[in-house]
Amino acid sequence: MFQLLDARTSTNIPLGGFLFPTSTFLFENPTLAGQIGLNVPPDTQGVIRVKLEGQVGVYIVEENLFSPLVQVTIVRGEEATDPLVSTTIVQFQPSETGVKNIAIEAADFEVSAPASGVLIYTMFVTSLSEDVGRSGPECLTGVAVTG
Repeated sequence: MFQLLDARTSTNIPLGGFLFPTSTFLFENPTLAGQIGLNVPPDTQGVIRVKLEGQVGVYIVEENLFSPLVQVTIVRGEEATDPLVSTTIVQFQPSETGVKNIAIEAADFEVSAPASGVLIYTMFVTSLSEDVGRSGPECLTGVAVTG
């Protein structure tokens, strides 16, 4: 049997926009899109497993002549350089303009109980092309179990 330790959701931009967004993802600069802190007691016994799901809405402008690339990364910690849990790169065709949603699922197995009692996960979005809009939604959900 497994035991539920905690479940959390972070919603940065709750609703996706259908019009041109007011901001863009900075080129080749990881942008924080979601962060959760799962309560995991330091004395937790057994194998800790964490299931993560994230969603990011991007806006592809019509003027983009090349195939836009967007990278979504989830790390265990608060910084983009912390231990990598999952990453995905999505490429859009130049003809695919407007709002697009990217979904990512990840799992972190055999996690050690944190001394602080909080297991932090952060989702970053990096535009690998110029002019990728930040339309939303942006959310990260995680569930920690043991057993």
